Amino acid sequence: MTVQEILESKPNKIPILSPNQTIFDALEELTGSDEAAVLIVDAGSVVGIFSEKDYIKRVVMKGLGNNTKLKEVMTTMVKVVSPNFTAEDCMRAMSENNLRHLPVVDNNQVIGFLNIIDVIKSVLSKKEQVIVHLEKYVSKTWPL
Repeated sequence: MTVQEILESKPNKIPILSPNQTIFDALEELTGSDEAAVLIVDAGSVVGIFSEKDYIKRVVMKGLGNNTKLKEVMTTMVKVVSPNFTAEDCMRAMSENNLRHLPVVDNNQVIGFLNIIDVIKSVLSKKEQVIVHLEKYVSKTWPL
């Protein structure tokens, strides 16, 4: 399954904020979202991600206030994927880089946002389909 196919099954709302917005803005955005992170975009380019984990490690544990700018606490090492990547490509990238979120960029424009649950569901779905096909093959009810 491709990233594009995964995105088609998700709501279209992408949580995007600017680096000059505040932690409070991010918390407000997260409260109304199914995501656990927001993308930080400046001049059309992804410059960071701010996640619940960032909030705990970089805000709460350091005693920062919610008026702190996101550029001061966001994760700046961001890996992006394109819509033609597969779910397996995403899982590999997430595993190798210890990531839980991947922005999807096409022609230098953000078109989506994946989280680890989206990717796991996609990979599991594909594996379940393979198992069904193999069971039918073994039980001689092939082709479907």
